[in-house]
Amino acid sequence: MRKLTIPLLSFSAGALCMFLFGNQASTVLQPPVLAQKVEGAIPVVPPLRHIVTRSNAYENMVYAVDGIESNGDRFNNVTFEYGGGAYKLENATVSGKVNINLIGAAANTAIFLRAFGLLGCPAAAPKSPLPNPNIPVIQSATLKTPVRGDIVSPFGQK
Repeated sequence: MRKLTIPLLSFSAGALCMFLFGNQASTVLQPPVLAQKVEGAIPVVPPLRHIVTRSNAYENMVYAVDGIESNGDRFNNVTFEYGGGAYKLENATVSGKVNINLIGAAANTAIFLRAFGLLGCPAAAPKSPLPNPNIPVIQSATLKTPVRGDIVSPFGQK
């Protein structure tokens, strides 16, 4: 009986404390770490203004796509200039040599992705379903070696 008295009293005291004070975890709940953001620093993509080109042919020229809607246009040996704005190229035909000239926010994005080895994939047809334009595209990479040095956008600097 003596062998059971101490464990039984200990269990009873623990059960009484739990009943009176509740079940308390031994760790303190930490608030989640929020991302560091600077208000107003993220560029805003203005909506399309419904400037539409239809069934035109563009050849050997620079074509700025920001803010343009295209329907049925043909592009041959064209340099597309893109700064990160909204665009829409519906039913387009692109042939010949294609150059992409990234400027402004788009150029900053390309350089940021290149710094982490996320740029340089071969061109491929878009896969369905198309991404939701209201949800950011998130890419990830495992760095084989650390990235060392300055990571600075070349545009927007004073």
